[in-house]
Amino acid sequence: MISSGYRILPPAFYGKVSRYPTFSDFLPILSDFFALTLLSRSESMALQAKIQIDFDSENRLFNSEQ
Repeated sequence: MISSGYRILPPAFYGKVSRYPTFSDFLPILSDFFALTLLSRSESMALQAKIQIDFDSENRLFNSEQ
């Protein structure tokens, strides 16, 4: 599950700093990071193929308008 918004600072920094941030404050950011970077090889290849197909169809559309 990838959360939509990123908190720049962990909740410990909101308002006045009452304590030092702990590792658990950074866990939501870390979990999003690892979810994005540790895609399996097949998922990343499928994503690249989809991007390439979209790019090719855009090119074809552009060339047909010329």
